[in-house]
Parts: sequence; C-alpha cells; structure tokens
Amino acid sequence: MGAKEMNHQTKARRDPHGSRIFPSPLGLAWCLGTLVVGSHCSPTAGPVEGPTERAPTLRPDDRIVAEVNGTPIVARRVAELAQLTGQTPEATLQKLIDFELLAAEARRRGYHRSWQTRGTVRQAMVHRYLKQQFEVNNGPEAMPEQVVKASYRKNKRVFVRPELRKVAHILVFARAKRVDEATRRQAHQVAERIYEKARHAKSMDEFVEIGNSFQDQQPFKLEVGEISSPVHARANLVDAFRDAAMAMDQPGEVSRPVQTQFGSHVIYLAEVHPSLNRSFEEAQAQVRQKEHPFWLRERFLTVTDELRLATKVTGYTGETRRNAGP
Repeated sequence: MGAKEMNHQTKARRDPHGSRIFPSPLGLAWCLGTLVVGSHCSPTAGPVEGPTERAPTLRPDDRIVAEVNGTPIVARRVAELAQLTGQTPEATLQKLIDFELLAAEARRRGYHRSWQTRGTVRQAMVHRYLKQQFEVNNGPEAMPEQVVKASYRKNKRVFVRPELRKVAHILVFARAKRVDEATRRQAHQVAERIYEKARHAKSMDEFVEIGNSFQDQQPFKLEVGEISSPVHARANLVDAFRDAAMAMDQPGEVSRPVQTQFGSHVIYLAEVHPSLNRSFEEAQAQVRQKEHPFWLRERFLTVTDELRLATKVTGYTGETRRNAGP
C-alpha cells in the first residue's frame, strides 16, 4: 500500500505558498539546527541555555521581530535562514518560534545537561527530546482506534477488492463516422495480422511497439496503449472486451481480435492482482504503520500549539497571541 493509495485525513501547517513546513518532527529540529551550526551562528540571541553555554550578544543593528518567553529572534537570522532554506520569511520565523518552544521544553526536561559542546547544545537537546520523549510516546500503537478505523474505511478498496487485471490493447477502427459491415470485416482482418505478430510479444512495451508499427494501415486508425482503469468482473467496460480480458489466464497472454462497436481489439494481459477481503482486524497493523507518519506530524503540530499556549510569544503577527501578555 503506497503513499498514493492512501487518502489521509490529517492536515499539515503550510506556509503562504502552500508548501509543507514540517517534513517530519525530527526534520524540523535537526535540519534547522544543522543549518544554524553550519553558518557558525546561533539561531537567536538569548539567555543562557545550560551550564556550559554562554549567552550570545545582540548586534547594535539587530531588530528583534519576536520573543519566545524572553528569548529574542532577530530579523537578521530570519533573513539568513530564509535564504538558506528557500522558504518565505514568514515560514522561517514560524520555524524559529517552534524551535525555541521545543528548545525550552527540552531544557525544562533536562536534556541540555549531558551536552558539553557549545554550538550543538540547542539542536542536540531538541533532537534528543523529540527522539526519546516525543517519538517514544507517540508510536503507531498510540494512535486512537477511531483514527485507524477512519483510515481503513477511506482506503477500503486497498483491502477489499475483486480480482484486478492490468491490460493494454491495440484497437483498429475506421476513420469514417459511418462504417459498413465490409469495412468492419476489413478492420478485423488487420487486427488478425497484428495478433499474429503481437502474440509473441515478451512485454507490454514490445506489444505497444508492435501496435505502433501498424499505424499506416489505411483507411484505419489505431489506438495503442494501456487501459487506464483496471479490468474486473464488474468493470464499466464493453462486455465483449471485459470478458476477453477476464478469460486470459497468465500475464503475457494475448487475445485473438475481439470485435466491439468501437472496432477490433487485440488485448495484452500485463498483470493479475488477486482479490482481497481483509477485515479491519486483519489490516489494522498495516493501516497503523502507513498512517502513523501523517498522524505523528499532526501530533507534533498539536504539541507545539500546546507549548505556544503555555508560553509567552510576542511580536509575531501570525500568532494568535492569546497569552502574549500586556
């Protein structure tokens, strides 16, 4: 079950241009911290983080654009990181605020005490906090059952489905709008010639290539390629075409020409996917694993929102500032 097969209910915080701000909880803290250390500069100027870290000094021209519980964030750092990451200043400032919220929470929990290297303290302790505290307490088993059931229902076709077949075809049809019986027979004869050559095709690509080699058959046109939707016993397709596709047994098999109101089809069976009937109980573990990264991202946003409510954040116009104080 790939990412494209799953329709997720979770929402992610986005910047004004619609791109995801958080590729993952650890990606936020660790990647941002790496960029900061790589530029040999702390992301903010602020109070002492731990027993081995000295407070940075603000430059005279630094303009404070936000404060998180007394820790200032300056415009210069926002601009530098925005240029490094290619994100908007607004999105970058949001990241810096969230980073400071996580750093304060990690410091409160004592994650700074075992780190002695100045310059790595902030990102290291945030990384350890997320890895040892956040991820441990929010594993796949922590997902509420109603979330897992909702994902199963939305993606039920992945777990309960009929036998599906992937096919390609070569369709021979007349260019004229009105086609008499003689023209239909002639188109069928062209399809027979194509079948004699195409039935030895060793792959769908070779089958398509053979079909395209017959494109100069006058007065006929050819449609060559894969059928966009899978074929199954109740597929909304012409009966003769569907029955011929379902009658083949092994991938690589080619049908004799099948006549429909559209023309004469030569069909190639590429893949057969067996039917499935997996209950929620049987599929639950798989659903949890696939849905977990999206739920974890949502949990991360919830945690940072809760920290924001419990912390004095001022100066950022995008904040609700319910607790910003006077």
